[in-house]
Amino acid sequence: MEPTVTLSDLVAQSSRLPRVPAEAADAYRSVMQALVVEVSETLAADSDYREFLCGNPPPLAENHRNHALFMDEVLTSGSYDLLAVTLPWLYHAYHARGVHYDYFPAELRLWQRAIAKTLPPEAAAPINAVYDWLLEHHGQFVALAEQQAARPPVRPPVFADVLDVLTEALLGGDDARVLALCRGVKDGGASLPELLLHLIYPVLQRVGDLWEDGRISVADEHQATAIVNRVLGALYYEETFPEQVRGRALVASSLNQLHEIGAWMVATCLELDGWDVDYLGANVPPDALLQKARRVQPDLIALSIAMAFSLRETRALIAALRAQLPGVKILIGGQAFLRLPALVDDMGADAYQPDCAAAMQWARAVRRGESR
Repeated sequence: MEPTVTLSDLVAQSSRLPRVPAEAADAYRSVMQALVVEVSETLAADSDYREFLCGNPPPLAENHRNHALFMDEVLTSGSYDLLAVTLPWLYHAYHARGVHYDYFPAELRLWQRAIAKTLPPEAAAPINAVYDWLLEHHGQFVALAEQQAARPPVRPPVFADVLDVLTEALLGGDDARVLALCRGVKDGGASLPELLLHLIYPVLQRVGDLWEDGRISVADEHQATAIVNRVLGALYYEETFPEQVRGRALVASSLNQLHEIGAWMVATCLELDGWDVDYLGANVPPDALLQKARRVQPDLIALSIAMAFSLRETRALIAALRAQLPGVKILIGGQAFLRLPALVDDMGADAYQPDCAAAMQWARAVRRGESR
């Protein structure tokens, strides 16, 4: 009997990949847009590739741009464990929508051909060796994707009964019912931060799992997120905020991140704890955030990073913030770090916190001088 594939084994195997020379990684970055165009046009024109998609539309150029940004992070940082933890999730999410597993090696070979065509041989060879590793471990990615599909549902221990009803109302598009349920939880004695941590975050996780499993559509997922935004807006304006100000904070989601719930939760918890918060929302360009930070001179900056392909730009942003606002404290969080916490180590931030309540407690301690 073949042994069970484990993610830790795959991560260990990825660590044996040789580091791509810096010159090759720089060359890849310089031609990323050309590679995106080459792969996108080839895929769109060839019916053989479309058969693997099983009726799904060909991936948009944006998907391929995200692939290029992700590989740029991997090649530059040498964090090959990112490949090991991300590919099974990607296989699972695509396959749940009917995409055949054979699509992935076919697309990876397209990238290899585009790289060999666009880059000089001395740069293309070490980069395509990484793609070779992906192709060699295709079967393991499939096995891990299947294991993810069979995982049991995670039920948070707090508010579990309300969570089921809230999920049904949310997926049914019943925003009035969602608002009534949340108000009922608050009337029962829960604070807004507790509601965010133990009900809103878990229900959005559940919606995300349903989307990954192909059980709801992109439209369903977007509608659920929109309802949560509207409900949280209503609850926000029912709160009483402290008059005493602890300090000034700036909170934002990273560039290319379109969901902002996580950052909104952190901003709101900080406000309820007495911070004067400038909240910038989703998909904030680094230059705009840096300009805003210089103008308002915050004591604390909190950044939410959802996807690994935003790590490079966020790392550069943090370095720029350090150079121009040397006294500011920088906090990071987001989905990008949940699968691979070690990514936090080289971001240059003062701390990583996994949720809004932990972020609030850390910020309070920093303001009191208890943490550095």
